[in-house]
Amino acid sequence: MIRRAFLLLLSVSMLSVPLAPAAVAQSADATVPSPFPDTEGNVHEQAIIALAQIGVTSGRQDGSYGSRVAVRRDQMATFLTNALRYQPTAHPFSDVPSHRDADYPHGGAVGALVYNDVTQGCDVRDPSRFCPGRSITRGQFATMLTRALDLPEGRNPRFTDVPSDHAHYDGIASVAAAGITTGCTQVQGGFCPEDPVRRDQMATFLIAALDLEGPVPCPMVDGTAQFTNTERVAAPLGYPVTAGHWHDGHLVVFPNDLDTPRVARLSGQPGASPAVASWFEQPSGRRTWATAEASGQLWYGVWGAGGNNLHRAGTPAVGTRIDIGTEFWDLATDDQQRLYAAGRAWNVNGALHLPGESAETDVSDRHVLHRVQTEANSIGTPQKLLFRLPPSAFDFRKADAKQVAWHDGEVFVAFGPGTDAARVVRLQAEQLVGQPSSVDQLPVAEDLTPASVQGARDVFALEVTDDWIVIGTMAGGEEHPEARLVVLDRDDPTGPPVIDRPLRRDLADDQSGESRVDAVAVSGDTIVAVGFPSGMVYRAEPATGLVTPTRAPEANTTTRALRIVDGDVEGMSGRGDWWRMPLPGAVPARAEVSRLEGAAPIVGAGAVHSLGIDDGHVYVGTSNRVFAHRHTNGTTPPAPREGDVAGEVKAITTDGQRAYLAIYPSAELWTWTPGSGAPPQKVAAWDGNFNRPRAVTMSDAGDGRVYVVAREDSPEGRHRSQLVVIDPNAPEDQRLVGEYELQSRRPSHGSGLEVEGLSVAAVNGLAVVGEARGEVRALDPDTGDEVWPDPRGAVRPIGNLPIRTLDVVDGVVVAINEQGRWAELDPRTGRTVAQSRHSSLSGTELVWDSVSFGPVTVAKRPRGLVGLDRAADTVASVRTHQVGRTFTADTEIVADANCRMHFAVGRFLQTLPYDPKTRLHGS
Repeated sequence: MIRRAFLLLLSVSMLSVPLAPAAVAQSADATVPSPFPDTEGNVHEQAIIALAQIGVTSGRQDGSYGSRVAVRRDQMATFLTNALRYQPTAHPFSDVPSHRDADYPHGGAVGALVYNDVTQGCDVRDPSRFCPGRSITRGQFATMLTRALDLPEGRNPRFTDVPSDHAHYDGIASVAAAGITTGCTQVQGGFCPEDPVRRDQMATFLIAALDLEGPVPCPMVDGTAQFTNTERVAAPLGYPVTAGHWHDGHLVVFPNDLDTPRVARLSGQPGASPAVASWFEQPSGRRTWATAEASGQLWYGVWGAGGNNLHRAGTPAVGTRIDIGTEFWDLATDDQQRLYAAGRAWNVNGALHLPGESAETDVSDRHVLHRVQTEANSIGTPQKLLFRLPPSAFDFRKADAKQVAWHDGEVFVAFGPGTDAARVVRLQAEQLVGQPSSVDQLPVAEDLTPASVQGARDVFALEVTDDWIVIGTMAGGEEHPEARLVVLDRDDPTGPPVIDRPLRRDLADDQSGESRVDAVAVSGDTIVAVGFPSGMVYRAEPATGLVTPTRAPEANTTTRALRIVDGDVEGMSGRGDWWRMPLPGAVPARAEVSRLEGAAPIVGAGAVHSLGIDDGHVYVGTSNRVFAHRHTNGTTPPAPREGDVAGEVKAITTDGQRAYLAIYPSAELWTWTPGSGAPPQKVAAWDGNFNRPRAVTMSDAGDGRVYVVAREDSPEGRHRSQLVVIDPNAPEDQRLVGEYELQSRRPSHGSGLEVEGLSVAAVNGLAVVGEARGEVRALDPDTGDEVWPDPRGAVRPIGNLPIRTLDVVDGVVVAINEQGRWAELDPRTGRTVAQSRHSSLSGTELVWDSVSFGPVTVAKRPRGLVGLDRAADTVASVRTHQVGRTFTADTEIVADANCRMHFAVGRFLQTLPYDPKTRLHGS
């Protein structure tokens, strides 16, 4: 599909003949205006719009597309990388900025072309040069496409302007031999190899290729969100700021310059001639961190002792004094236009004591907020709101209330003491009494702090919506070496976090973490965060648990304000730069997620035991129930079908129409056809001493038999196992074909030594079993006899560690042990034909299961996926490894015919596409 798509793509480009608008009109909504001012009336306009919509291009920095401009070599790299879904990576060129350079968008794409052997640079005499600013020529482009698509070698192209010693002769010959070009019209019989390719032509042939051939199969989740337009940045102030707040059509900015404490109201937008609309002065010598709106006015708190510290922005001055200490951290507003103030730590001026209490009273379990009623032109008398804290080793008395949020009658407070510990608590606003007279009137806060937040040095961001509680932390200590973004379900805030991930500028580099989450913004299910010190904008997706680095509008600076507005992300940096850019798209080909729901309490107490797959469904086995989820491509899956069974579904296989379920502890095989209206039914039972199924598969002989490996569930710790062969289509009393106990055949062990079977595969009508001591054997399903002529050839092909996975790939048996070592076995003899010699997985995390795509095996470990490239004998982190929460233990990973991998993550069934065309990075 990819090849045919790009044959069309190349024919359009090489002939320089634009496709008719109708050929590409379906690629974009014709009612959508172009995001670029210079495309109106251009025959390629719809293609350009569509290219922007799918994130392949973002236009130029001045906002135009540059329709008639020749495509530069680095721009071509980005076009091809986005279209082919290559993974951006590092490059070797001295004349191209680093792929980590936030100010240069093409570095990673250039690296991707090098890594995929599409380009080797621009000068064979100097391999360190790429010449990024040069225009891409037709000859160069022919060579790039030949390499990208692996076109066969061509004969003499017979173009008059392409001599045999031309640098791109082979590439031009290949595209000519493929019959996709007849040359150019400018030169009689020529190809015009030195002519440039224009940007508008580029849009047409890319969209035409994608549109006519459909999506690239098995798109790779590359961990990088794509932008649809360039960001806009302006610096109207010229000095650093401490806070910013959008109010009444303006961005109000508070200065860090204490000598000139002028607060500015900015008008317009960044990139659109923003201007300072007006100024007013705040109290001299004070800094502002806290801002909030109430009663239609903007209010701000200032640091410092003495005088009013809560003010209305503007003139005439309106303010009051809150006894909060010198550090005024945050403000929040409720539905009665009351402000809640959070600030300095414990017992400022006896704030934690009730009237008449002795100064010696133990107040170690108390903390305080302050609340004040506002009007448009006045402010009331502040009230202190005492509350008690839940029992904890955390010393709240020495903790600042760093963040406060109010939402729907609840008050949320985040404590950050700066001593490698942090907490987040919740209070009911109606229980907060302004003038408490007794300890009994003090409400007790509910501790919502996830374990991952408790080790943080601070909580630097807190946002609460109808659905989410979003927490951004500051790194600190050995338990919290990098900042984390944590999202809690508002309906179940003490349950497992929906998102709990570190912010990392490079998902493949565990040393690229941020030191703190500077700011977060939430709009519905869209969550963005900015990390410090990189200034990187991160897109978080509650549905998948993914947190994806996108791009930094400004590097190495703080973020003082952040919001989502009209499809854009807008912010104010600590330098005083006002920036705005389109909302980062979701991760390309992002995971499809369906929540496991049903009448049984699977979301609560239920555990996922097994997975299975056929052409239409992903099956999820749980305790006493099985679910059948329709696996869809990019659409919302319908509600799953479900059926009841008597026991735990420990293993699942299918024949394409029916699912077969191996049940514990009854030692039974059940069958179920989703959508038939019939419930799951028992097929057969086997020896109850071997009641724990470990693996199940269908025979490959077309006889409909099912192979089950089951082990003894012995309190003495014995692990005898047997192969069970069942024919579901036979008469009921003949369905159990055979039960064959597995015994070691190693001479050093002697005959009869018990072994534990873990995995099973079917090949050439045989049952191949992988065992806990690293042995692999093939059994005749009719007799239980071993049929490989020399069992010693199959004994421990990759050591003595458990064989977790067996599969049949390209005619060989692939065995994977728990350390990630692999062996390929001849299915006729069992002899090892290839095995890993250099690749094994480091660390203590063991492989639970794997799936194979040709020469690449993707192995599932507790916290991620790793790729085992058997052809290159290398190990790599697969770019689909950012999957949210920890994998559900002891369950399979399965793959469908469209190369999509399905697995359980917490309470979710998750699907991630994988592109077997894309090679993996070895290590």
